[in-house]
Amino acid sequence: MQKIKRVSAKEQVLSSLRMSIFNGDLQPNQEITQEEIANLLGVSRMPVRDAFQILDREGIIQIHDTRRVTVIGLTKADVIDHYNIRAFLEGMAAEKACEHPEFFADLKNIHEQIVKIAEEETNNGYDYVSLNEAFHKTIWEASKSARLYALLSDLWNGLQPQFPEFVNFQVETSVIEHEHMLQAILNQDTNRAREQAQNHVKRTKGDFLAHFHLNENNNE
Repeated sequence: MQKIKRVSAKEQVLSSLRMSIFNGDLQPNQEITQEEIANLLGVSRMPVRDAFQILDREGIIQIHDTRRVTVIGLTKADVIDHYNIRAFLEGMAAEKACEHPEFFADLKNIHEQIVKIAEEETNNGYDYVSLNEAFHKTIWEASKSARLYALLSDLWNGLQPQFPEFVNFQVETSVIEHEHMLQAILNQDTNRAREQAQNHVKRTKGDFLAHFHLNENNNE
């Protein structure tokens, strides 16, 4: 069985900051500080500092030379481009995964755990987030393409809103889509595997756009 990752303070800060930026609580060009965020979230400054550095690399905030930190946010166009690119690559990975049955048992095992977690009333979302990531990464690994794995990892870390507040309302749909992806891969149906993986990502794109406040352009 896959081990459930313990959620660090840094990951929780990242989750909270992403949610605040994506839903418009933190606006583009707004200045934020480590001390302010640490006080609001009830944590030390260290996980906030680490979270700022990650979000700066992702282009969601900017750490200036003067150490000022401002919110950049996301535009609708950013999100559409991101998910369209990811859908294409996820489809390619699922298609290639059909050719490597040595990964099928792991995929089935992870999916069974996801179904079990999704059915638990006490699930707080973090366990599902961890297993969902494991499911996708196992498909990437099964593609046997190091370049494809690296590209998808960058896309996942760069935007994928893997925090419980976002995934909780889409868990049931996601589990069904995973089932369709899994069955296509197990049947080694490359066309259907590619199609189901792409549909899964594009549906997530629709949910993201519907759920979060996004600017039409960076000048707003």
